Amino acid sequence: FFFFIKDQLLFSDCIIIVIKVLRASFCAELILLSTFFCDLCAWDRHFRWPANVPPVLREPDRQLHAVYLNWWAKKKVLSLDEAQRSATRLKIIAHACFSNEMARDQPDSARSHKKSIDLTRTYDGVYGDVPAQTRNASLRVINSNPDSKLNFVAPALKLNRGGKVDRRMIILGDRNLFKVDSGMKCNVKRTISLPDLQRVTISPHSDSVAILYTDRPGFDTVLDLGSTGQNHLPEFIARLYVACRDQGHRLNVVVTGEPALEYNNSGKAQQNKALTFMAATDSSGSGVCQLTKNAVYYRS
Repeated sequence: FFFFIKDQLLFSDCIIIVIKVLRASFCAELILLSTFFCDLCAWDRHFRWPANVPPVLREPDRQLHAVYLNWWAKKKVLSLDEAQRSATRLKIIAHACFSNEMARDQPDSARSHKKSIDLTRTYDGVYGDVPAQTRNASLRVINSNPDSKLNFVAPALKLNRGGKVDRRMIILGDRNLFKVDSGMKCNVKRTISLPDLQRVTISPHSDSVAILYTDRPGFDTVLDLGSTGQNHLPEFIARLYVACRDQGHRLNVVVTGEPALEYNNSGKAQQNKALTFMAATDSSGSGVCQLTKNAVYYRS
C-alpha cells in the first residue's frame, strides 16, 4: 500500500489514511459488540450516557449512542400492547405536527415556530358528556354517510359566517369531517371531504384553535377544540393527519408566528377575514382560550 502511493502522497498523509481506516474498523467492531451486549441488559434500567468524551472517540461515541437509542426505542415499543402502540404513534405524530415537521413549502425561518404539547394525556378519541351516547350518535352519522370508521369526536366552537360562535360536535370519519349540531344532525354543507383539505394552520401559543383551509374558496373553518377546558387540539390534528394520509393525501400542518391569520368562511371568494392572537388579560372562563369574532385570547 505504501509503496504504491509513496510517489503520490506524503508520509504523514499515509499515516492519516491508515488511522482513519483503523478507526472505521474500530467503530464497526464497537457497534457489533454494543448490539450484542444490549440484548443482555435490562432495557428499562436507568442509564445516563457519558457526557465528556475524548475528541478521538467522538465519532465512535456518536455511532454507539445512535445504536443505543434505536435499541431502546425498539425495546420500548415491543413492551407495549397494540392499543398503547397506536396511542404512542398518535402522540409522535402530534408532536411532529406541533414541531412544524409536517409543514410543506415553508422556508426554514418559518419552521422555527413550535407549539407546546402535553404528551402525558391519554388519547381516547371520543369526548362528550356521556361518551357512550356520544359514540353511538356519532356512529349513526358515520353509517349514514360513505364513511366506515369513527376516528374522533369532540365538542368544539366554530365561527359562522356572521362572526358568531356556534357550538358543534366535530366527528372525524375515514373520508369526511362532519360538523354537526347539538342534536347530532348532519348537514352536507357542514361536511369537509378530507381530500379537499389544503392546509391546517395553528399558532405557537397556548390556545386550542385551528384554521382549516379547503380547495373551495370561501369555505375555510375556524375551530376551537378546547371549549370544555380540555385541549383536544393535539389529538384532533394527529388523527386528522392520519386519516388524510390513509386517503393518500398528505395534510400540510403549519405552525405560524403571524400575529393575525387570514381565512375566508363567507361562502364567496376574495372576502378574507383576519383572526388576531393576543394574550388574555383576564384568566377567567372555562375554556383553554377565548374565541371571538376577530380575535383569540390565549392564556400566557
